[in-house]
Amino acid sequence: MNWLNPINWFKTSQINEELDQFKNINNEKDLKDSEKGEGIENIQQAIGGLVSNNFVQKSPDTSSKLNKLKTYRNIAKNPEVEDAIEDAVIESTQADDHFNIFKLKIKNEELNKNINAVKNLQNEFNEFIYNRLKLHTKISNYFEDFYIDGELYFENVIDEKNKSRGILYWKKLPTETMDYFYDYEQAKIAKFIQYKKLNVSKPSLLKDIKKDNDYISFYPPQISYCNYGKFSPFDKSKTFGYLEKVIKPFNQLNMLETSVIIYRWLFFL
Repeated sequence: MNWLNPINWFKTSQINEELDQFKNINNEKDLKDSEKGEGIENIQQAIGGLVSNNFVQKSPDTSSKLNKLKTYRNIAKNPEVEDAIEDAVIESTQADDHFNIFKLKIKNEELNKNINAVKNLQNEFNEFIYNRLKLHTKISNYFEDFYIDGELYFENVIDEKNKSRGILYWKKLPTETMDYFYDYEQAKIAKFIQYKKLNVSKPSLLKDIKKDNDYISFYPPQISYCNYGKFSPFDKSKTFGYLEKVIKPFNQLNMLETSVIIYRWLFFL
């Protein structure tokens, strides 16, 4: 059942980023080889203070995203919002009677009649979801981050010496450090990038991403990515999170609470 291994969909045999095999899958003429090496999952190692005010001021291409994430995370600290997110996470990750959070559902009726095929599919599913990705131990944290940030980025790490093993595990990459190029002609993501330094602006074109120390670039099949599904009408690379709709009432609540404090202070003078 080698065809069930997700890595066979990618057709690559290395762990390095920007692999030629990934490039051929996308068939993008502008995609060039970039820096080799794995993505960085520790934000301090990635850029050593990406969320600092200096970075926001010096890099306008990423400042809007950082400000957005800062706003979402500040809102998430509110007790009422925190409770709502916690309830949503618990509801989303509820286990069944057999203590399974994930379940493979085969819609093809003919395939369901093939007992051996169903058994093999279930074994592959369990191996990938539970043994490799270990999602049952991490899914609550992933959902919490998703509800707050509105995006999740995972690098698909494989075995460079034995590609038939498929994806070995996911490496969660910090949302603050990640970005992507959107191809409007083909209506899909053309490339992912991870910022590594302060004072770095997003390249204007794909071909501007060169072999340097500013970015780590990835072809789309190398990254597992999900977002809330709300985008800027002017830029598909700018997404909105689950808490975007909470910003206005949250600000109004803060102003109301502040006004009550001022009123009480004046009343008792």
